[in-house]
Amino acid sequence: MIKRIYLLLMLFGGCLFSMRAAVKEEIYVNHIADTVEIGNEFLARKFLVKNDKVRTCMIENKRMGKEVSRIIPETISEDFIIRTLSADSVVADIHSSDLFLQRVQVTDEGKNGKKLVFHYKGFRHQEVDWQVDMVLTLEEGKHYMRKYLEITVPDSQRHLARLDYIDFEPMSLPEGYAVWTHPVMEQGVGGVSGYYISLGQPVYIQGMFFGLEFPASETEIEGDRKVRIRYYSGKSFEMLASEGRLADSGTFTTWKEVTGATRSTDMDVIQTDFFSYIHDISVPVDFRIQYNSWYDFMLDINENNILDSFREVERGLTQNGVRPIDSYVVDDGWNAYGPWQEENKAKFWSFNSKFPNELSTPSDLSHRLSSNFGLWLGPRGGYNYYIKFARFLEENGNGKLNCNSSDICTNHKVYCEKLKMFFLDCQQRFDVNYWKLDGFLVRPPQPDPQGNYISGGYQGMCYVTEHWERWIDIFQAMRDQRGAKRNDLWINLTCYVNPSPWFLQWGNSVWMQNSQDIGRLNVKRPSQLDQLLSYRDDRYFDFVKTRAFQFPLAHLYNHDPIYGNTANLAGKMDDDEFRTYLMMMATRGSAFWELYYSYNMMNEGQKWVINADVLHWINDNYETLKHAKLIGQTPAKGTPYGYSAWSGQEGIISVRNPSDEVKEFTFPLDRTIGMPEGLKGLHRTYVWAYRTDEQKAEDTENHLFDYGGQISLSLQPGEVRIWKFSTVPDKEAPALRIVKTTSPTSLTVELNEPVILKDGIFSVSGNEVTATSLSADRRVVTLTLAREMREDDKYRLNISGVTDDAGNTEALRTAFFYFENQEIPVLTGVSGSGDFNLSFCLKTDKNAVSLLRQGKDILVDLDAEGRLVFVVKGLKVVSGQAVDDDKERIVSLCREKNGMLKIYLNGELEQSVYDVAIVNPNIKATPVIVNASLENTLGQLKIMNRALDYKENKNMVLK
Repeated sequence: MIKRIYLLLMLFGGCLFSMRAAVKEEIYVNHIADTVEIGNEFLARKFLVKNDKVRTCMIENKRMGKEVSRIIPETISEDFIIRTLSADSVVADIHSSDLFLQRVQVTDEGKNGKKLVFHYKGFRHQEVDWQVDMVLTLEEGKHYMRKYLEITVPDSQRHLARLDYIDFEPMSLPEGYAVWTHPVMEQGVGGVSGYYISLGQPVYIQGMFFGLEFPASETEIEGDRKVRIRYYSGKSFEMLASEGRLADSGTFTTWKEVTGATRSTDMDVIQTDFFSYIHDISVPVDFRIQYNSWYDFMLDINENNILDSFREVERGLTQNGVRPIDSYVVDDGWNAYGPWQEENKAKFWSFNSKFPNELSTPSDLSHRLSSNFGLWLGPRGGYNYYIKFARFLEENGNGKLNCNSSDICTNHKVYCEKLKMFFLDCQQRFDVNYWKLDGFLVRPPQPDPQGNYISGGYQGMCYVTEHWERWIDIFQAMRDQRGAKRNDLWINLTCYVNPSPWFLQWGNSVWMQNSQDIGRLNVKRPSQLDQLLSYRDDRYFDFVKTRAFQFPLAHLYNHDPIYGNTANLAGKMDDDEFRTYLMMMATRGSAFWELYYSYNMMNEGQKWVINADVLHWINDNYETLKHAKLIGQTPAKGTPYGYSAWSGQEGIISVRNPSDEVKEFTFPLDRTIGMPEGLKGLHRTYVWAYRTDEQKAEDTENHLFDYGGQISLSLQPGEVRIWKFSTVPDKEAPALRIVKTTSPTSLTVELNEPVILKDGIFSVSGNEVTATSLSADRRVVTLTLAREMREDDKYRLNISGVTDDAGNTEALRTAFFYFENQEIPVLTGVSGSGDFNLSFCLKTDKNAVSLLRQGKDILVDLDAEGRLVFVVKGLKVVSGQAVDDDKERIVSLCREKNGMLKIYLNGELEQSVYDVAIVNPNIKATPVIVNASLENTLGQLKIMNRALDYKENKNMVLK
C-alpha cells in the first residue's frame, strides 16, 4: 500500500504545514496557505485561517458519487459559542470568531486516526482568564468526524467561571439547502412535554447528519436556516471539579459533536447511514428473549408464585426447543412500600416480607436453568405508591419529593448515590444481568436549598443535563461492575426517557414513550388480535412518521408480546391468531422480546409450540429483521401497512389489512423500504398468511422481483401476509430429524422445516397409517396406525410427496424401533439427536469413579470431590453438591429438546448446562454399560426416549 508522504513546508508559530500526496482512502490534514482541511474518502471539513482567526468555510460530503455535496456556512456563522454567567448572573458570550489562534497541532489519534487541534490564545472574559481549544478527530474508514472543546480556567478562578450553555454548531445556512429537524411534538405518555421528549435528536443538512453525543442536547434548525446544537450546563468550574468532571489538568472536555456523511439527500438513506454510525457507538445487542412477571401477577408476586412461573415457563420453552432464555425477570411487587412500608427498615428500596430470602431463591433457580436473573426498579417510585414513598425517603434523608410531578426527584444527589450502591449490590449478590429501569424524569422539580441538584436554564434544562449526566455515570458503574461480562448486561430505559439514539451508548433499549403498556384500537375489527396489533402499530407510525424519532427500531422497547392473566386475554386468541400476533410483531425488528406470558394461558392449544417456532424464526432471520422499516399508512386509518427489512441479498416484508373491507395495496421495491439498490432476480417464498386462501399459488409462483419494481395485491379484511425474498432460491427438500414412538399405535415424525402434507404419503412396514396430523409449527407429523406395534421391533418408515413452502420434495425413509412406554432397553442404548432421560438410584461413598457409559458418547462419573458428572458428546454438567455420602438418592439426567443437559437429585433440579456450539449432536446406539465393580451402588436404571420435566422428576421421587 502506498504510504502518505507529507512534505514539510514550514514550521511557524507552532503550526505544522503539510500537503497530501497519496491515496484518497487515508486520513489527511492539509494546511495550505490560509486553509486547514481534515478529511478522508467520505467527508472533509475546511477552515479558513486568516489574521489569526479561524472559521469553517466548507463541510464536504464525498459519498454521493460524482455530485459532491458541500455546506458553505454564511460568514456570520460561528464554530462555537460559549455563554457564561457571572457571579451576579450576567450573561455574556464567547464567540469563536472573537478568539485569536495561537497554533495548530496535528497528532495521531487511536489506530490510524488523526486529531486536529486549534489552540486559541488565552483571553480574559467576565473577570476570568480562559483557555479554549477546538479539537477535531477522524478515524480511519469512518464516515463521520467529531468536534469538541477543551476549556481551562485557573484554579483560583473556578468559582467565577460558570457555563450557561455551549452552542456547538451555530451555523447560518444559505437559502435552499435540504434540511431536516425534528417536528414540534405533542407531549408523551405521563405528561412529559413535547420539548423534553424531542431532546437529543440529530439534524440533517445537505445529506449530512449533525448531533451531540449527549442524549439531552437541544438540537434543531430554526426556520430552515439557523442550526442549534446546544448543551446546557449552569455549572461553575468549581462545581464541575467537585463532580469529577475536570481532568487532572483542570480542563473541562465537552461532549463530542458528530458530523457524518451519507449517500443521498433522501431521508431514508440519510437515516440508514446515521443508524450505521449509531450502531458503531452503541453497546452491542443481539436477539434477546426473557420472561417478565408483570402480566402474570402484577404486584401480587411472591417467592412461591415467581418460582412456579419460572419453572413452568422454562418447561414450556425448553420442551419445545427454545434455547435457555437470557433472563427471568421479577417485575414490580418486591419493594417494601405501600402496604409493606412499615416493614422497611432500610428507609430506602428494600425487599418486603413476600420475599423472605430477598431475591436469592429466584436468582438461584434462574442460574440453575442456564439462564440469568433480571429485576425491575422504578427510579421515580413505581406507579402505585410513588407519592407516599417519595415522602418516606425525604423524611429519612434519602431523597426528595418532586412537587412538580408528585414523585421521587430522580436527580437528588443522595438518592442517586444510594441507588447506585443498591444496583451494584444486587448485581453482586443476585448476579443481575438485566435491569428494567421504569420511570425517570417527568418534569424538573422545585429548587433545593441544600444543593442536592441544580436548577435553572431554559425549561429547567440545567437540571435535565445534570440528571442524565448523573445517570450516565450510574449506567457506566453498573457495566464496570460486571467486568468481563459488561456487554452481557442489558439496561432497558422505559418511561419518561426522551428516545434519543445517543442513549444507546449506555442502555440497550428505550421505551416508545407514546404508548400505553397495552392498548386496543378497534378499526371495525373487534378481535383481540386485530385490536392489539392496530393499537401498537399505530403507535409505531406515530413514533416513526409523526414524531419522526431518529431511533433504530431494533432497540425500541414496546411491551410486547403480552399473553398474561392480568391483560384480560385468556381464551381470546386461537392458535392462528396467536401466531399472527407474534409474526407481525416479529417483523417490527425489535431485538428485545420480553415475554409477558402466563403459563396457564400458554397451555391453551399449541401456543408453546407456536411461540417456539416464531422465536426460532426470528433468531434465524434477526440479521435481516433488525433493519425493519414501516411501509404504508397507520392502521388507525383502516389502510394497509406493514414492515420491510433487508440485509445483503435477502429481505422480509409483512403486509396487513386492519380494516373490515377489502383493500388494495401497492408499494415500491426500492430504497424507501430499505431495499438495497440494484438487487435483481429475487425469489419470493411464503412465510405466513392469515385470513387468505389465495396466497399459496401467488406467493410460490415462478416470478422474480427486481429493484425498482412494485408489488400490488388485494387484501381481505384482517388479512396478513409475510414473505421472504432472496436471490438464492430455496432448492432444499425437507429432511427427517427425529422419529419417536409415543404409543403402541402412534409415532411422531419431526422434519427440519415447515411442511405441507396435501400430497404427502406415509407408510410403515407391516402396518397401515390411518391418520396424519400436523403440529402448529408445521414440522411435526403425528401418525396413527391401524395395529399395535410390538415391543423392541424394528420398523421402516417411508415418506413421499411432502413439500416445503417452496414446493421442494424428495422421498424419505428411515428405520425406527418401538419402545413400550417410551422406555429404551439398556442393551439398545440412546440414538439420534433427540431428547432422552437416564434415571437410577445411587448410594455410594466412592469418588473419582465411572458409574456408566454408552460408548464414548454418554458418560456418567463421580469426580474427585464426589460430584456427579454427566457428559454427552463433549457437553458436560457437574452437580453443585457431592453425592458420595453413602445416602440413597434418585438421580435423573436428561438432554432436553433444546440441547440442555440437566441433573436432578431427588426430584430437584441441581444443575444444568447449555452450549450453543454443542446442541444435540447425534449419538450412536450402543449398549449402556454400568461399572461392574460398583455392586449394589447403582440400581433401577431406566432410559426414556424423551426428557422428563420437573414435575415428572418430582413425581418419580414421590412414587
